[in-house]
Amino acid sequence: LSYEWWFYMIFFAIITRFRPKASVIAYSLGIIAALSYIVYPFFANRFVMYLVLWWAGADMARLYLEQRAIDFRTMLMPLGAIAICTGILVVNAILNHEAISNELGQKSIGLSPFLEVRHFAFTLVVICAAIVWKKLDWIGWNFTFAPFAHLANISFGVYILHWFMISDATYLSFIENAFIRYILYFLVCFATAFVIERMIYPPLNAWIISRLKFGGLVKAAYAKIFAYRK
Repeated sequence: LSYEWWFYMIFFAIITRFRPKASVIAYSLGIIAALSYIVYPFFANRFVMYLVLWWAGADMARLYLEQRAIDFRTMLMPLGAIAICTGILVVNAILNHEAISNELGQKSIGLSPFLEVRHFAFTLVVICAAIVWKKLDWIGWNFTFAPFAHLANISFGVYILHWFMISDATYLSFIENAFIRYILYFLVCFATAFVIERMIYPPLNAWIISRLKFGGLVKAAYAKIFAYRK
């Protein structure tokens, strides 16, 4: 979540100041960060490197809002940047996996330097698969992903809460049956996300904006963002 918060802040800064070249700047910085990650991995270059993945999603959202096709042509820059970073991270894994494994005392695809390769390669595959699936007219969508559309408006709340209320939860540890316990964990998590996302946040957000007389500034900021063109 700390990464995502900073991505939104950086997005706003870049998109409002460098609109014509915003994507070029974001992807270029990410590729440079990935190269530097081979030599000296630390929080800053890892963070900027991962901005490439987030920005690809932002570019997809922009294409959607502009009612433009999301295909291999319009996604050439994001896919190219992700592919380059993936290749760089493969080189990093080849060069540094022994040193990192010795430092950590273990080797796993869930740990650096394999973890970063997995993240970037997975994103590349998923975006390409989605574009191909779209060309196939989303065959099979209705009985695979469509049912989850009903959870879309609370998905971010579930994302934020799931670690504390499901994965690392202990507040129902007095229930001995693990199956029942985890069903209840899921129900509590989803119910809490619904209350926050659909009942508390919308009126609270509207009230805060109206009280701070902030609405005009918010609209102006969004107008700048969505006026962006490559």
